[in-house]
Amino acid sequence: MGIGSGRVISSGPSDTVFFYFADHGAPGILGMPFGPFLYANDFVQTLVNKSNSNGFAKMVVYIEACESGSVFKVPTQLSASIRFRVATPADG
Repeated sequence: MGIGSGRVISSGPSDTVFFYFADHGAPGILGMPFGPFLYANDFVQTLVNKSNSNGFAKMVVYIEACESGSVFKVPTQLSASIRFRVATPADG
């Protein structure tokens, strides 16, 4: 355990992507069933990079975890040109 599956979202510039995550969370982190935490800065930067490289036309990210709203309260270079929207049922 602890080694990723190698799976990636192989979407392109004309694709619409829906990303759903349900597991544990805490301020600024998402918990994985196995392995280390996923930190908010790393996750958001990955989404920004995927957007900037035309990895999708549109993306919706839905995170169902405690403190999930905190994941997108990190200082980033988010702007109106980023093509993803986020929904969480919890404040952060």
